[in-house]
This record gives sequence, C-alpha cells and structure tokens, in this order.
Amino acid sequence: MMMLIFRNLRMIPLFIVPNVLPIALVVGAMGWLGMTIDMGVAISGAIIIGVAVDDTIHFLVKYRESRLQQKLSAADAIRHTFSTVGHALVSTSVVLAAGFLVLVQSDFSVNSTSGILMSLTIVMAIVMDLLFLPAVLIKVDKWLIKGT
Repeated sequence: MMMLIFRNLRMIPLFIVPNVLPIALVVGAMGWLGMTIDMGVAISGAIIIGVAVDDTIHFLVKYRESRLQQKLSAADAIRHTFSTVGHALVSTSVVLAAGFLVLVQSDFSVNSTSGILMSLTIVMAIVMDLLFLPAVLIKVDKWLIKGT
C-alpha cells in the first residue's frame, strides 16, 4: 500500500522500521519477562500496525509535500510537519493508548494483556514517529527525494 501512496520504493524502509520496531521491542520485552504470546497478543500486533502506520503516513505525506511542493529544506520540512500534523498525531495516539488501557480492567486475561500491549506499543510508535523518523529523514533526505 505504501508503494501505491508514494510511488517510491525508497520510502518503504521508512514505514517498516518505525512501525515494526515498537512491536518487536514490546514482544521482546514480553519474552524477556517470561510472558507468553497468546492469541490476544498476536491479534494486537495486527491492530497496532494499522494504528501506527496511520501516524507514519500522515507524517511522511506532510513531510514530502513540504519538501516537493513548498521546496523547504529537510529540517524546515520537518518543522513544518510538526507544526501542522504533530499535535494531531500526539492527540490521537494518547487517546488511543488511554482507550486501550481500559481493557486492563478486564477479568479476561486476553483482553487485559492486549490492552497493556496495545497502549504501550502505541506510545512507543508515536515516539518513533516523532523522534526516530525525523532523524532518519534528515540523514537520507537527498537519497530519498532523488528517488521521487
């Protein structure tokens, strides 16, 4: 789907890393803590990727628009992206994480585990989108835009 949206193969790693890494870290932490991966955890991963990819798409669309249409530098395009969509990304992520935390109160362990997992991973995904993604964009900008 990302290829259809951006028509640029070079952008695919920019979607994979900030969206899969939070899930990998949470599942790795679960293994380290001796927690089991059950059906709820497996289903949660698919849901979280859907939510996290949405934030990454919004960020990258605005960044690319700032670079190509407004002719801003990479750093200025990131600043513009933060000022236009940053608040919305943080707000929706906080609301979603808080909403999934409600599941923690469930007596059904699958729901409770899923709630914790989803909330934690959504928070990690927005942190990746706001810290990791801009840093990578600045480093690979010339290579990335050249491929557009």
